[in-house]
Amino acid sequence: MKRGSQIKKYMMGTGVVLVVTILVWYTKRGEGVLSENGNLVRKEWGMGEYEAELILEIDGAKHSELAITVPEQHLTLDEEELYLALAVEEIRESFLGVNESLEAIRETVFVSSVYQEGKVLADWNFSNSELIAVDGTIHDAVMEEDKEEVIATVYLTCEDSSLIHEFGFTVYKEEKGEEELFYEKLYLLIAESGEKEGTELLSLPMEINGHTLVWKNKESRLPIQVFLLGMMIVCLWPAIEKEREKEAKEKRRVQLMREYSDMVNKLALLLGAGMTLQGAWRQITKNYSEEKTKKRGVERIVYEEMLITQREIENGKGEIKAYESFARRCELQKYRKLSSYLVQNLKKGNKGLCELLEREAAETFSERKNMAQQLGEELGTKLLFPMLLMLGIVILIIMVPAVLSFQTGIS
Repeated sequence: MKRGSQIKKYMMGTGVVLVVTILVWYTKRGEGVLSENGNLVRKEWGMGEYEAELILEIDGAKHSELAITVPEQHLTLDEEELYLALAVEEIRESFLGVNESLEAIRETVFVSSVYQEGKVLADWNFSNSELIAVDGTIHDAVMEEDKEEVIATVYLTCEDSSLIHEFGFTVYKEEKGEEELFYEKLYLLIAESGEKEGTELLSLPMEINGHTLVWKNKESRLPIQVFLLGMMIVCLWPAIEKEREKEAKEKRRVQLMREYSDMVNKLALLLGAGMTLQGAWRQITKNYSEEKTKKRGVERIVYEEMLITQREIENGKGEIKAYESFARRCELQKYRKLSSYLVQNLKKGNKGLCELLEREAAETFSERKNMAQQLGEELGTKLLFPMLLMLGIVILIIMVPAVLSFQTGIS
């Protein structure tokens, strides 16, 4: 029965994961950025540019995933001239990279095809195209000795306006591969399409160097991720439930150990007052029920088990079997020992039951004190790391000002 219930839970969990995955896929499938005729919609001025993630198919086969920057619509003439001037300043500030000056270029320089957040396109031309790479990387073979002054001419364009900016520096260029040339031409064609006026669409090239290009929306991976995450949770759920059951069982065991002394002591007092075993048991459960109802107190496991035993006796179950069932449910050696005392009293009429219970209560109280001491030691061990962490913080608070004042005194 328990195994069938677990299988039912796993099937329900798997079903929930599948439903969520389907819903996410259905939600994400209509989020493509391509229009019906295969173009990208350009936002109006002031709304900013955006990146469209697309899949490129060449000659009918998937080739790569590309992020296409879709610019805003065209600017006014004054705005174009302003952005051109700002682009020149940006080139002067960013070109050196980590180098100190244009006369001592030894590290990679910053070369970009767009400036001012994509509003200005830059076309670079170098007087010595053999020494500079398209990304501004310096060749190791000539970095130390073969330094050359190269004149860079940057053709800046912003909508209809253009500007030529020239300056000298030492650069190095590497040979471009066929694939790099292909993508350079691809992005150039896309940039040229973005310069066109009077259109809300950014036209994408359909053919380059005899290759047929097919553009597709990039499919979202979120449904697959949701499915994998959900299945992982479903697979780990049995271990989680097992750990929870283990923790609950340990918590129940500790609570039964703590409550044993109190319960035995009450039972011994009532028996010593002249009550029968069944009367004492009934009185304890009655007092607990009233206290629980009036004060809405927390349930105490041992008294809940005693209530079950009392109901079993009232329903016609024999006292001996009821007390034995009580011990089995509690699952601790102490309760089995107590059950044997009670059963022996019923079978043989042992008049020394009260003394046995009083001695048992005294021994259990001593064990309870030892348990409390052990729990306190464990708690102290758990607090050791936070205390060491606080000690480290205090040492830092004391040492840092001292070190700083020492350094200030030296200087």
